[in-house]
Amino acid sequence: MQPKKTVYGDGQLPIPSERHLLDFFSRQDDLLEAILKVLGKINEKLAARVPATPIIIPPAPIGWTPVTDRLDLITEDFREYLSYVKGLPIARVGRYVGAAATWQTLVSWNVGRVWTKKYGMLRELSMTSNNFPNTQFRLRIELGPPTEAKVVIFENVTLPAALTLPFPENHLPYNTWVYLDCRSIGPAITVDGSITGSEWS
Repeated sequence: MQPKKTVYGDGQLPIPSERHLLDFFSRQDDLLEAILKVLGKINEKLAARVPATPIIIPPAPIGWTPVTDRLDLITEDFREYLSYVKGLPIARVGRYVGAAATWQTLVSWNVGRVWTKKYGMLRELSMTSNNFPNTQFRLRIELGPPTEAKVVIFENVTLPAALTLPFPENHLPYNTWVYLDCRSIGPAITVDGSITGSEWS
C-alpha cells in the first residue's frame, strides 16, 4: 500500500490528496490562517517597492506677475516658487597668472554645489587676457554618473580680443563639471574668466 501524498495548496497548508475539496474548505481556521500568511508576504513585498516621493513643483503664488522678477519686489512668499521655476543665479570668476605651457583651470562650476539644486543652466562664458596672441583657451564639460561623458567643446583657441559666449538654452544634470582652461604659448600671461548660469530643483 502506497503512503499518502501531501499536497501543498498555498506553500504552507498541507492537504491530503485523498481528502475531498469541500472537506478542505470546511476547515475555516486553517484556511484563514493560510490567507493571512499570504497577505502578510504580499504586504512585505509591496512595502519594499515603495517608490520615492516625486518632486512637486509648487504652483505660482496668487497674484504673481513678471514684475516680481525684480529682486527688490520679490517677497519671501515668492522665493520658493522662483527657485523652482526661474532658478537661482550662479557666478564663478577666476584668474590665472603664469607662463605654464600645460592647461590650467581658469574657472570651473560644479552643477548643484552652489545652491544644492538638481539641475543647472550655463548662460554665459567670458574670457579675457593681457596678451591674447600668447594665450590659448579650452572649454570642456564632464557629466557625472551614470553618463560620465567628457566633451571638449573647443581647444587651442586664440582670441584677438575679449569674448563672451552666450548659451541661451541648455540643461545640465547635477554633478556636471564645466571647466574653462587656459595656457601660455609664450611669456607669462594674466587671464581672467567667468561662468554665469543658474541652478534649480
